[in-house]
This record gives sequence, structure tokens and C-alpha cells, in this order.
Amino acid sequence: MDLTIQPTVNTPASFNLVEVTWEFIREEVAATNHELYEVIELLSPDKKLTLFKARYPFGAHIIDNGILNLPHKSGKVIPLKTAEVEKKIKDKLSYSPIPLALLMNKASEVFVKNGEHIIPLKLLPPGNLFGLFLVFF
Repeated sequence: MDLTIQPTVNTPASFNLVEVTWEFIREEVAATNHELYEVIELLSPDKKLTLFKARYPFGAHIIDNGILNLPHKSGKVIPLKTAEVEKKIKDKLSYSPIPLALLMNKASEVFVKNGEHIIPLKLLPPGNLFGLFLVFF
């Protein structure tokens, strides 16, 4: 069985992966998951702490067979471990097979493919975290 997470609501067609500072993204996080925002604010991260903001189009598999896929300038999603992903990005995101992620807008569905059947497991609305928990799933 394959565990897959994919967006369930249409998103802009452009693929996008941008490294940002907390200062840049903090207001978006506050609007999406205020509890997470408050915890990070208590930590008072400096500009050395960076995060990645990714945009996936509808139907793109964010996670496929337990591997994180990233949006790529080619217009496709590619596995984190491929040679096409910059070393700097790999180094920052390889702390876990599925790094911690926050859904900023739109929902995503976790499902399992079993042969020809797709079994929905969970719908993740905006503001939900996913990633590290999948290591223990």
C-alpha cells in the first residue's frame, strides 16, 4: 500500500518553492495556525532560521510512497532526494523523510492506494501540520 498526500482544492498552476525567514512568513502563520505562531514567537527566531514555502497545483503528490516531493521549475514535482534538488535545500529538509509542514491554505487529502483502489484516510484542512507524525504512522 502506498501512503500519499495530495492537495484536494485547486491551487495556482505555477510551481513555487521559496526559502523565507520567519519575519517574512509570520503573519501568514498567525492567520493560519495561531497556536503555532505563538510558540514560534516565544522562541524569537533570528534571520538564520529559514523556512520553505511551497506551492503545489491540484493533483500534485506532496508525499508519494513516504517521500517528500518538491515543486520544481520544470513544472513537475520531484523527490527531495533527487540530484535535481539543490544541496542546500536537501541539507535543510533531510532531517526527516517527511519534514514538518504547515498547510497555509487549501486542504490536502491523505490516502492509500491499494491496487486499483484508493482509500481516503484523512482530510487535512488549512492550519494543520503534517510530516513528522508520518514517521510513526
